[in-house]
Amino acid sequence: MHATLGNFVQRHAEAVATTHRVHVLYLAKQNGLQPSPEITEHEEHGVRITTVYYSRGVSKTWSRWKALQTGIRHLQASGEWHFDLVHHHVTWPEAWQLVVIRKRFHLPVVLTEHWTGYLREARGKLAGRVIVLSRWASRFVSVFAPVTAHLGEHMRHYGMKGKYRVVPNVVDTALFTVGTKRTDRVNFLHVSSLDDAHKNISGILRAWKKASEQRSDIHLHIGGDGPWEAVRDAALKLGIAPHTISFFGEQPWEVIADYMRDAHALILFSNYENLPCVIVEALASGMRIISSDVGGISEHVDDSRGTLIARRDENGLAEAILHEADIAGTVDRMAREIVATLPPPA
Repeated sequence: MHATLGNFVQRHAEAVATTHRVHVLYLAKQNGLQPSPEITEHEEHGVRITTVYYSRGVSKTWSRWKALQTGIRHLQASGEWHFDLVHHHVTWPEAWQLVVIRKRFHLPVVLTEHWTGYLREARGKLAGRVIVLSRWASRFVSVFAPVTAHLGEHMRHYGMKGKYRVVPNVVDTALFTVGTKRTDRVNFLHVSSLDDAHKNISGILRAWKKASEQRSDIHLHIGGDGPWEAVRDAALKLGIAPHTISFFGEQPWEVIADYMRDAHALILFSNYENLPCVIVEALASGMRIISSDVGGISEHVDDSRGTLIARRDENGLAEAILHEADIAGTVDRMAREIVATLPPPA
């Protein structure tokens, strides 16, 4: 029902499925269905997916509980309920599902956490009900697998005690590959939800205006699955030269991979993050990274991979754009030389 929501979970499942049998049980609320849940099954990139579509009744909790029970009974009846462990993603608000399965079937649970809500710089102090659920559910988790060490520290702060092992977000290296970059201009790329409060799109546009007024051979492609028309209108109001910027809406992964093969550097200016998938995609595509130094990004990006700047430092972002433009040709040549020495993807 949403093309990109939760895609980091899908990629983890597909990565594990390269060596193990993976079956996803997914509960999806949908309007207009009959009160009884509807079940569909299909396979995608080696992952078996059972989806339980349900309509929300008087109680959201009861509707979800009924959908989970329906899914479990369906898998049991079809002989599909034979698992060694459960991999649950994101604690709030669905961690009760892992508790039910852990207590009923005594399966070990791995919990991967991506949620920025645990970051104090993102949402401030968590609501009491979130803390209570997090601590309660953590008693039933065998291993916590946050996508960054930074996130793991914040989870411990809220009392989620146990064994931790960082497992970053993943990328399909058969799809996201290094391409031949243009030599007549330096291409920058920003891809996101375009949520200004999170991604600071307005700050990117102001910094880009400063940088593009100093160099005529740079270009920014900016877009994603958010309000790209509003971003385009904001750029026009700022007076950004049209030949230095272009816009696009939601695109499939294959098209984003094409954009990345053509781009020299990724621009992120987020107010908070953990480890966005777009960063690992960009690295796999031979791109440099320009990013605000927030969340766990510094665990994966250093001077050899790009430039980190302070959050909301628009002057610093403009300077980083000009710096990366200066070295783009050299970095592109080095990236292609390094990739040429690597074995092909499995």
